[in-house]
Amino acid sequence: MTETLGAEHQDTLIAVDNLGKVMSRYFFWDKAKDLHLRAFNGMKRTLGRTHLHTLQAMEHLALSHMYLGDLELAHEFAKEVLEGREKKVGKEHPYTLMANLTMARIKSARNETDDAENIIRTGLPVGERNLGDNHLGVLLARTFLAEVLMKQQRYGEAEQILNSVIQRHRYEGSRREDGEHVDRIQALWFMLKCYQSQGKIEKAIQIGDELWEGVHTIGGEGLGPQHIFAKLLEAKREDLLAVRRDSAVELNSSPVSLDNKSTDASSPGPMAKSRTF
Repeated sequence: MTETLGAEHQDTLIAVDNLGKVMSRYFFWDKAKDLHLRAFNGMKRTLGRTHLHTLQAMEHLALSHMYLGDLELAHEFAKEVLEGREKKVGKEHPYTLMANLTMARIKSARNETDDAENIIRTGLPVGERNLGDNHLGVLLARTFLAEVLMKQQRYGEAEQILNSVIQRHRYEGSRREDGEHVDRIQALWFMLKCYQSQGKIEKAIQIGDELWEGVHTIGGEGLGPQHIFAKLLEAKREDLLAVRRDSAVELNSSPVSLDNKSTDASSPGPMAKSRTF
């Protein structure tokens, strides 16, 4: 595109922005930020600062800064994107709803969880009404609402939301042919952490098994296990198995009353699988 259309052509800049999104999928935040910044600056010159393509590149740039920890700049960009989309397409347009979700994610990263929760809960009914219950944007909003609730230590509410979000049938219309949809993988990851935070180690391990299978099928040709997330998942596996081993040691070392050999129904039982994730 650079050779045939030029570096400043709209289509070239959109391609640059899309490449930045790919880099974000691989967690290469610095590379993603540079590409989104290049796209944003080019679009400002050729399309104008308030063009929808420019605002989209700005939103991606905001998220890159969020992941890199520059929360003030991320917040400034997200605010401009939200205001620009409200003027351009209205408050109920899917682009505006996504801008609201981006703002909520950044506020959550800034530990402004009450504001983040309010933003998501305000937008969710609109998304459900206009887009449907299983729209990817609606499912994503619920996923990040659960993450906010987890930060507030409202684990029961978060667990209830995530149990609904991770249902496989919700992603059938948009899942990849070579594996799970990445949004479902993200929701499963939050579910794992939610269980772990509540001390539900066996349930966390079971979710980890499902995640492990998903990571090994996505991408095809064994590409999934090469992703950095596979390494994060393996580290989490070791953490959870260590907790289970420590719990077993404590249980075995505790004095047992010969008068009461019953097993607490709430205590974790043996794993059904010989291999865990």
